[in-house]
Amino acid sequence: MYRYNAGALWRIVHRQCEPAFRLSGDPAPCRALDPVHGYALLQAKSGGAHELLIPTRRIKGIESRVLQESATPNYFWLAWQARGTLSVVAGRPVPDTAVAIAVNSQYGRMQNQLHLHIACLRPDIRLQFAAVAPAWDRRWARYWMLGHRYYLRTLSEAELVSQSLFVRVAEELPESTQAMGRLGIALAKLQDGRFVLMVLPRELLGRGANLGSAVELLDETCATAGTGGFPEAWYFRIPRPRGGVVEGGG
Repeated sequence: MYRYNAGALWRIVHRQCEPAFRLSGDPAPCRALDPVHGYALLQAKSGGAHELLIPTRRIKGIESRVLQESATPNYFWLAWQARGTLSVVAGRPVPDTAVAIAVNSQYGRMQNQLHLHIACLRPDIRLQFAAVAPAWDRRWARYWMLGHRYYLRTLSEAELVSQSLFVRVAEELPESTQAMGRLGIALAKLQDGRFVLMVLPRELLGRGANLGSAVELLDETCATAGTGGFPEAWYFRIPRPRGGVVEGGG
């Protein structure tokens, strides 16, 4: 993918937010800066309820080997803890089941600095989860969403806290052995309290061809922000993939 000004995020954090924070305690133009855990929060250029968590150390992207090191912060967990910023931007409470965190593959991103997208989950995907997710478990399975083949499994909060999702995907998913840079990763919370971890491999040919852009699951308008759940009458609207989980995971 052609990247125009691919170093912009790094320059904003490194040359503007960090110096401003050291000088005055205000990290503007960043929303927040945490020097202890090493990240900044910045509103996405597109606006809306869409925040970016950006490490304050130089990490190019999901393919970077430093993400496999135990000393590297658990960025997905940190992003989840920062989800409250969506309620501030949206001007109304955003329930946990409406939040999603995503990072794009090496081929589906526009910036060469790791950044995790924090936004709302698309209403149609959230609705689909409400209906079919009770059948999901901790085993990896293949599932079609938005015309693309995802791998998914559920997680407890303890599992999310205890191990970086970058490490978990690299250790558990066969696709990751080809190259972590091919994968987009997303995280959301289900109505029963579990999390769902979703991985989108880049596919260049055939059905489901895509660049590994997991941000396709996000909705920065937060259309369902005011709804903690869905009434039963809504379930008939759900586009159910034939057979649900189309292939069992290992």
